Amino acid sequence: WRSTIREAILVDKDERTVDLWHQLQAMTPEQILALPTPVPGEYYEGIMDSLIKMAAASNGVSKMSGPLACPKRVAGVWEGMLRRMAARVDDVRHWPVIHGDYTEALAHVERSKKYPVGSKFTWFIDPPYEAKAPVRETKAWFPLGNGYREGARGLDYIKLAAWLEDLPGQVIVCEQAGASWLPSFTPLRDHHDSQGRPSTEVVSVWNN
Repeated sequence: WRSTIREAILVDKDERTVDLWHQLQAMTPEQILALPTPVPGEYYEGIMDSLIKMAAASNGVSKMSGPLACPKRVAGVWEGMLRRMAARVDDVRHWPVIHGDYTEALAHVERSKKYPVGSKFTWFIDPPYEAKAPVRETKAWFPLGNGYREGARGLDYIKLAAWLEDLPGQVIVCEQAGASWLPSFTPLRDHHDSQGRPSTEVVSVWNN
């Protein structure tokens, strides 16, 4: 698989996510594939620790802060994850990855001076999810967007919705079913996460 997206600018509020991107962009496919498969229950440092926490947080297993022993599920998907990254790293090596708030994204695009004034873009917005999903074992509900240090808590979704309205070009926003901060969310797909919890994603797409 090769990326069909030639140019992109990535903006993330968590500097550890940005640092991990920079580390991976500096690696060859062979170096990525040479990373060892982690042992469940063991602790790691450096890029191994960052990758384990990223994979765990993205599946709702753990937050990306503090010590984390490798979850069994992460070890099970490790080799496939490395293969996907190794196959794509050459395509994304030149992408700018910026530490910043979402409100700074348009300014970063304009400052790059790579695009003519008035250019339109595709904006893919994947915020910490406001909606909640059930925990299978307890029947309780937990906020999906709180698995990350820069999560759903404290995010002003009304402000985010207003910011999205005037972006130049196509706007794509992903969320979990039940979110109401954009009235135009429609069903995208049903699936289960790594813990077996049901997840129904929704999407809103429009053009400015």
